[in-house]
Amino acid sequence: MLLDGNAVVVANVCASLLEISKSSGKNYIRLKNNNNLNKLLAALVDSNEWGKVYILEALSTYETSESKESENIIERVIP
Repeated sequence: MLLDGNAVVVANVCASLLEISKSSGKNYIRLKNNNNLNKLLAALVDSNEWGKVYILEALSTYETSESKESENIIERVIP
């Protein structure tokens, strides 16, 4: 459901997975490829304030493999 086209759904899924992850001590948000990452970044633009908070927190769990990828993420998040 993280890949849903509706930003509200994506934000709610992020909120749920973050809460489950915190209570269980495991990370259930897996952003292993650019497709998943790009879907979250796209949903960030269309979300309300609280949705953005949850999506940004989910994005913070993503570990980049190179600095250029980190720069691209930052450029898309800043606006």
